Amino acid sequence: MDFTNKRVLITGGSRGIGRATAIAFAEAGARVAINFHADKNAAAQAIEMLPGEGHFAVRADISHPEAVEQLVNAAVQEMEGLDILVNNAGVEDRKPVLDWTPEDWDRHLSINLKGAFFLAQRVARRMVAEGIQGRIINISSTHESRPKSGSALYNISKAGMAMMTRSLAQELAPKGIMVNGLIPGAI
Repeated sequence: MDFTNKRVLITGGSRGIGRATAIAFAEAGARVAINFHADKNAAAQAIEMLPGEGHFAVRADISHPEAVEQLVNAAVQEMEGLDILVNNAGVEDRKPVLDWTPEDWDRHLSINLKGAFFLAQRVARRMVAEGIQGRIINISSTHESRPKSGSALYNISKAGMAMMTRSLAQELAPKGIMVNGLIPGAI
């Protein structure tokens, strides 16, 4: 794979799947922006692991639309555009279905679904305006179609991401933006 000179933004990029994705893109020649929410040290360590130069980390809580706007603006300004977005950030708490609260609902859906949607929308607007034939990759889960006991809100949010991915793909393909979803199992 050759991603030389491609500019990639990865949410949740400081650990796990996000960090591995950042490493793969950097090894293929891309310039990578890692979004993180809380752990500045993990983000700094992830950046140090990336081969090449020009990679950076940006703190933003994607559950807030104004933070999404700031994140995209920071990435575009630093890299002079975006070619690829990887929506990887997510949260999964575990508890019995009878114990979930409205606050739990808001947290899971705001991070796992709302943030991903508005980030994709914001990035797609930029791509269309700049004539970029871009890519959006949404990281979902096998639990979008096979629920895991004790993770109802995670399951629900990932099922929503599956439909979001299909909807975005349908509407953005004519504009030159390819949208795909990855469905990893247990990592």
